Amino acid sequence: MTGVIKCTRPGIIAGLAAAGLTGFLVVRFFLLINQYSVNVPYWDNWNFYFKLRNPPGLWSLFTFQFGPHRLGIGFVLSRYLSVATGWNMRAECFVLGGFIVAATAAALILKIRLFGALAWHDVVIPLFMLTPGQWEIWAGVPNTSSVAIPLLLVMLYCLAWTVQRAWLRYPLLLIINFLGVFTGYCVFLGIVSIGLFALHLWVTWSFRQRQGVLINAISLVIAVVSLSMFFVGYRFAPSAPVQFLGWRSYLYVHAMALAFARACGLVGTSGFPALFGWGMLILSVFVLCRNIRPARFPKGTSGAASITIVTLIGFTLLFLSNMAVGRISLGLDAAQASRYLPAEMPCLIALYFACLNIRPPAWQRVAIGGIMALSLFDGLGVKSFDHHQMRELANGKRRWIEAYLQQGDVMLADKASGFLVWPWPERTRFQDKVKYLQTNHLSFFRDLPAEKAIKHAPPANQ
Repeated sequence: MTGVIKCTRPGIIAGLAAAGLTGFLVVRFFLLINQYSVNVPYWDNWNFYFKLRNPPGLWSLFTFQFGPHRLGIGFVLSRYLSVATGWNMRAECFVLGGFIVAATAAALILKIRLFGALAWHDVVIPLFMLTPGQWEIWAGVPNTSSVAIPLLLVMLYCLAWTVQRAWLRYPLLLIINFLGVFTGYCVFLGIVSIGLFALHLWVTWSFRQRQGVLINAISLVIAVVSLSMFFVGYRFAPSAPVQFLGWRSYLYVHAMALAFARACGLVGTSGFPALFGWGMLILSVFVLCRNIRPARFPKGTSGAASITIVTLIGFTLLFLSNMAVGRISLGLDAAQASRYLPAEMPCLIALYFACLNIRPPAWQRVAIGGIMALSLFDGLGVKSFDHHQMRELANGKRRWIEAYLQQGDVMLADKASGFLVWPWPERTRFQDKVKYLQTNHLSFFRDLPAEKAIKHAPPANQ
């Protein structure tokens, strides 16, 4: 168990500094959302959000497939949020940010459950999870289903493993797993669940623990059924052409390594970022393998800690494997997309937890110092390339809104603003979608003063 904050002057000062830094990170997180989120649908929003014009039943919303995954509980929440706010995309961004902060709080609670009271170095968790490097989730296409809610569900799933009473632990695990399978990239949690339940079933069978065999067998069946339901009516619809590389398949692993580098604040497809990413990937696989054996026994904090580490690293590696195969056709740069960071954070948190498990204490302090330095580099400041990109994206959206309000035509607005909020306006009846927002006073039209709303209203015969 890691050391806790001691009632000494240095310990109190360090604890207050860590609490202050955490508060700063939360405030900055929402300030960035406030500054760089814009109330206009962007790219994919023009597709999946318009299903809310005539929303089907809750189950249809829950199972709605967009691209390679389903939107799940996040799309159900978006349905009610869209009604309450008039399709306000900034509101979607703030809710999305709330889920990231909630996931951070869940990770801190998880640390307490596994290793004891908070210590000053636990600021590593908010530094990683509230990093400005994930700016694309609010400055780009806001989508709570993709990675924000999945991040929270993964943390809640790990928390469920710390529940001592089996009659409560397994229902919680299965409910969270079911919600996760249908919500964005949390589908990979379903694969992790099947692996863990199968492992525990094998162990309880080997030790002839009848009650454990029954519980794990039932849980395994339900987990398999949950994942199988995901594929009912499923369409293979990758968001980019899938390219199989043959003898160059090592590039898939290289893409995964580059994603690790980006998660740690390093951008680039060669040189030090690539080398560092490979080191992080190898370290993650090593830590995963080292924790599989103790993860066989869910009872006790040591077993729960190993299960947590296996879950968090396993989830991230499955996500990155899928990302590498699905996005390699776009080039290696695509592996470093900012919006993927929330799905990569679980692995970083797992590596921190692994540091807390290191013995002897001298080596533990060295490991904690190393990951603390990494988290400070990653999350303390806003990188210049991140700041530039989010500013350009937000300003481009604002220019397009102003141009459309002046021109009243999407093609002219694209030309005047030099920015596209949707890349294929001619072949997708994009003008009709904007007119729908205008007619129903939604999104950025809702922000207009009354006199401008009248001025820009469509003719009565439309």
